[in-house]
Amino acid sequence: MAKNRLTLESNGYISGKQISDNIKRRMQLIERVIDRVCSQLSIMPRGKLLVSQNQGYSRFHFIDGAKGAKKEYLHKGDLRIPVLTNKKYLEKVLKRARAEKKRLQTFLDKSGSYFEDSQQEIPDVIKEHIVSFVQNDEAFINNWTTERSDILQKYQENKIYETERGDMVRSKSEVIVANMLYRSKIPYKYEKRLILPDKGFVYPDFTVLDISSRQEVYIELFGMMGDTDYCRDALLKINRYADNGIVIGDRLLPVFESAEVPLEIHTVNAIIERLKRREAA
Repeated sequence: MAKNRLTLESNGYISGKQISDNIKRRMQLIERVIDRVCSQLSIMPRGKLLVSQNQGYSRFHFIDGAKGAKKEYLHKGDLRIPVLTNKKYLEKVLKRARAEKKRLQTFLDKSGSYFEDSQQEIPDVIKEHIVSFVQNDEAFINNWTTERSDILQKYQENKIYETERGDMVRSKSEVIVANMLYRSKIPYKYEKRLILPDKGFVYPDFTVLDISSRQEVYIELFGMMGDTDYCRDALLKINRYADNGIVIGDRLLPVFESAEVPLEIHTVNAIIERLKRREAA
């Protein structure tokens, strides 16, 4: 059963709450589309365009909205053709948007709890016997943060800065990042061993849990980019990540600084906001 759980949660996992949240955002978009389309249709002329084929040629006719009105033939260059074409398109958009909104609202009205929450319905006295099939977010975060991890043990004497969570780190910049993750309630581990597909391993500065996808995201602080050898090693490390499918902007979020260009708070804020958007997506 544990194997089934791992498989489900590592292959494109999306929670029921995420689906509902995405539907709500989709409905907000649809409502904006409906408002805009209705506004444009309100200033368009009456009538509609008919298009027919005759011996391989397209023929255009205009029909006024009045009952019993006759068709009026339109030459190909008639300026009413593009106007009425867009009117026809907008009417179809409006019809489909309203139908989609209705379907989505029906889904939301009928949706209730999610199967990840089934464990909450089991009495606490016997809950310890459950082999969970799929965990809810709270349980998943708890298991991730408490599971044993291989932490870098070298150069412990260099960990001289304490974070708000009580971790000892190696630089003031790492203190800034750790504290901002902690304040934002984003789960993280410091210098956790990452085994790569090429059978090697690295120790990212921060391993962050992206709860939306239930994947790990890695923050690397490259703090001595003014040093040529350090810069070379940093680029090699980034390339190694990429060779193993971990690319910048997706699951790798690097931060660069040097003596001349120190770490800026707004840079870390941008990373924090990106992580929050991932959770909300």
